[in-house]
Amino acid sequence: MNEIRGAYFPLRLLGPARVHQAARELWQLIELHYEGIQEWADGIMTATDETKAEWRSREEQQRYALGRAHSDLIDAVSESLQGTDAVLRSNRDGN
Repeated sequence: MNEIRGAYFPLRLLGPARVHQAARELWQLIELHYEGIQEWADGIMTATDETKAEWRSREEQQRYALGRAHSDLIDAVSESLQGTDAVLRSNRDGN
């Protein structure tokens, strides 16, 4: 988490609004994922099978959302560096 914080906070200060927004969305998802992992770690010994299944499902959904948010950030930064608003290459579309 410290490394992610170290990378996130400079992005908040630099770049256009789209980069700020993409970084903020990724940060929020990372925080949610981290909290979920902590919840899982704290309760794994006493959780019911149903609760464990819910945690696994939520983590899978969060992992997918993290991948999309990461791709969005990469696209936003790439566009910023290229000086264009057009989508250069969408990683999530497999192109």
